[in-house]
Amino acid sequence: MLINRGWIPYDKKPAATRGAGQIAGPVVIEGILRQDKRQGLFMPANDAAKNIWFWYDLPEMARAASVPTALPVYVEAGPAANPGGFPIGGQTWLRLPSNHLEYAFTWYALAVALAAIYILYHRQQRT
Repeated sequence: MLINRGWIPYDKKPAATRGAGQIAGPVVIEGILRQDKRQGLFMPANDAAKNIWFWYDLPEMARAASVPTALPVYVEAGPAANPGGFPIGGQTWLRLPSNHLEYAFTWYALAVALAAIYILYHRQQRT
């Protein structure tokens, strides 16, 4: 299974620069299980040769990581601290926004504005 352990700065991308974060042996990771995401319309192409990924192409990522039997899902690691500080997990936004009040205010304000324009237009037509 592929695991997204978190974010690292570009200068720390080579594993040799994060020796403390390279854990040997069994490890327990808490996170969120996700399915494969597809490339968006404006997303650039991944570059497997340079290990640069803009979107999750799990079969290609598994080939690049030499894990040909990886499952078609991945785990995004939770916010638990890693040795050495990198990678920084917990990058997934779990709280869904609740903008209902803002949406209601916006649409009612637009309705009032449209009613005012309608009234002003018809008042002007009479004169």
